[in-house]
Amino acid sequence: VARLITPMLSKNGASVVAVDPQRLLIVTDIADNIRRVSPMILLLDTSKNPIKVKFVAIKNKSSSEVAEQLRALIDARSKAVGKTEQEGTGIEVVVQPTANQLALIGNEVEIALAEELISTLDQEMPTSSAVFRLNYFSPGKMDEILRRMVEERSFKPPYRSRVEGSELVIDSTPEILQLAEQL
Repeated sequence: VARLITPMLSKNGASVVAVDPQRLLIVTDIADNIRRVSPMILLLDTSKNPIKVKFVAIKNKSSSEVAEQLRALIDARSKAVGKTEQEGTGIEVVVQPTANQLALIGNEVEIALAEELISTLDQEMPTSSAVFRLNYFSPGKMDEILRRMVEERSFKPPYRSRVEGSELVIDSTPEILQLAEQL
């Protein structure tokens, strides 16, 4: 913008200073020239890619966990293309934990890239089954305790179970199966 408006200002005494980190443009000149370049500055400063907000539901993991991983990947990509911290990443990621979703705030291109990353990060968690034979403890009571522990987590991993006599059959993530083993 500074390079484009400089020829429209007075040759003597006018100045244009761009302050990149704050995204400021300081123009000094006579009033008539300032009035003439102001509309042009506004036109040039208008983003071709307007800012949008898109809500993305997270299905298989916690929105906080996905947001943390997403921010790390976006920051790494920004560094890889040479953007400085002052320039920012071009997108904001806001966690909405009660709905387990993310609000993406940015232009269409940045949002599309973030959605691609989210689809990779939000993969279904692998599960397996295990049978626990209980001699001195009620399988129903153990199931109840495990369900409560799963429900207390910020993100609830898949958990299916059934009682068969003195056995508790659980289909869940390796982490939950390990937790059941410790009980």
